[in-house]
This record gives sequence, C-alpha cells and structure tokens, in this order.
Amino acid sequence: MSSFAIWGRAALCAAALTAMSPVASSADSPYPHHAIRFLINQPPGGATDQFARMVASKLAESLGQNVIAENRGGAGGIIAADALMKSPPDGYTLLFGSSSLATLVPLIYKNLPYKPDDMQPVGALASYAMFLLVNPALPVTSVSELIALAKEKPGTLSFASGGNGATGHLAGERLRSMANIDVTHIPYKGNVLGQQDVMAGRVSFMFDFHPTSIAAVQAGRLRMLASTGKERSLLTPDVPTLDESGLPGFNIVSWYAVFAPPGTPRPIVDALNRALIAMTRTPDMQAKLRAQAFEAMELTPEEITARIQAEMAMLAPIVKQAGITAN
Repeated sequence: MSSFAIWGRAALCAAALTAMSPVASSADSPYPHHAIRFLINQPPGGATDQFARMVASKLAESLGQNVIAENRGGAGGIIAADALMKSPPDGYTLLFGSSSLATLVPLIYKNLPYKPDDMQPVGALASYAMFLLVNPALPVTSVSELIALAKEKPGTLSFASGGNGATGHLAGERLRSMANIDVTHIPYKGNVLGQQDVMAGRVSFMFDFHPTSIAAVQAGRLRMLASTGKERSLLTPDVPTLDESGLPGFNIVSWYAVFAPPGTPRPIVDALNRALIAMTRTPDMQAKLRAQAFEAMELTPEEITARIQAEMAMLAPIVKQAGITAN
C-alpha cells in the first residue's frame, strides 16, 4: 500500500473520531475544560433559585465540570441578562431564566442596556401553568360562574398579582379582555402577600402557581377553578383549563430556559442543548418536575426563538391594552 493511501485512510479515521468526540475548544481540549458560570436571574432562596441550582448540579454531572451558580436578581432579570451579554461568547457563561425575561421584559421595559433578540437560546427545561384561585366564600365554583358574577356586579370584583407586569397580572388582564368583564387589578410585592388577601376575602381572585397554592387549596382556604395551560395538569386532572371553560385560546404558561451570549459557537450551543435534554430525561429529574407540576420541554434553539416570537405577539396586545410598563 502506498504512503499516500495510508495517509488518506489515517486522515479519514481522524475525521471520524473528531466527529464523535466532544466539542473542541481553543485550548485543544474538549469543551468544557474548566468551570462554567451559571447566572440566575432571581435572588437566592426562592423556588426559581432552587430549581436553577438543581439544574446547575445536574449539568455539572453531565459535562464533567463545575457549574457555579451565581445569583444576579433584580430589575426583572435585566441585571443578569446584561451580565450575560457582556460575557465572552465561549460557552463558559450561561444564564438560567424564566420565559418572561425573553418575552415580557422587552415589552414593558424601555431603553434596555442590551438587545434582547441577541440572546442565544441554548435549551428549554420545563413549562408550568398558573391556576385561577378564588376565596371559597365567593359564590362561584366555575369560571363561567365567576364571569357571570363579574358581569352582574361590574367593578366590584378584584384580582391580585405578584406585581405590575407579573405573569399573574397578565393572566388576569387576559381574562378581563377575553371575558369582557370589569375587574380591578391589585398588585402586591410578590404572590404570597396577594394570596393572603385572597384568603382573607379582601381580594376576589388571583392566578398563582401550584407549589405555592396547593396547601391552601387542600386546607379549604382557596378554591381552584382552572389552569392557564393548554392541557390539564397531571397533578390536578379534575381541574379544567380556561380554554375548555369557555375561553378558547386562553394559554398563558411560563417556562425556564438557558441562554448564552450572542456569537457562542454553534457546536457548543448544540452540545449544551443535548446535555440539557438528556438531563430532563433522567428519572430523578422527571420525578422532581412532576412534583412541582412542571412539564419537561425538549426544544432546539430555533424552536425556542419561534416560541419567544409567538408569545411576544400574544402578549403585546395585552400589555398595550392594560398600559403595563415598568419604567
């Protein structure tokens, strides 16, 4: 065999091995070859922070490198997003955030220090619906009865939210618009305070998440009427969706995703996407997601971008009609 043929076969073998190996980095070792900075767009201690740290831990196991969680809460996630956008696009700085960072923040904040469209989606993790909750003393047991009561007594019912522009606020405005009812929005500094006033009867209803409301529902202090997702929650199969309760097309859910700086090499983005999908498929992660009423997500970066654009198109009229702004 000629030396040329031997060299050619060797080159082909080398190419095949390269295609099967981890992503190469500038340091001529597989990506990642040192610790990854994992920004969290919430302060420490909350449910989002706990889930993000669990993701960071599982990602570290998958990648074989430390993934260091760093809380950058405040300003609706803008502080964390700005830190991400100013980081090198090398795969060693990632951002964990809720969907509102990409879909709502650009609609209600002006003069952002970065271009939201430039954030590079890496992978989606889980989606989660909210639930329409009323005080048990309110004489309603269904969405249709709540709407009928609001129309019978316009301007007398109110709904709480965790703050101006919060997901619960948007859900309430969506209900107000689709049902054509006159209800008053009362913002609080967090859902917990709003929930307390709904239970006390000072506010008529609110939208809240399953983990933070189910104990009050089981204790009879709140009544759960419907969920905001397209499908019923696996944890509450007897609770209908708003879509099937007379408001077709009602679908407001939040979801968690991971982002990278713009310009991050596609092989690194793809490697991270595969790692995140593999992580959500593990039995222990599946169990943790179900316990929180989360639905696992498997999306490509392009599918995440398309989802962001679709949700912004749905939210923009709500934000405009309600005059929601954070500035």
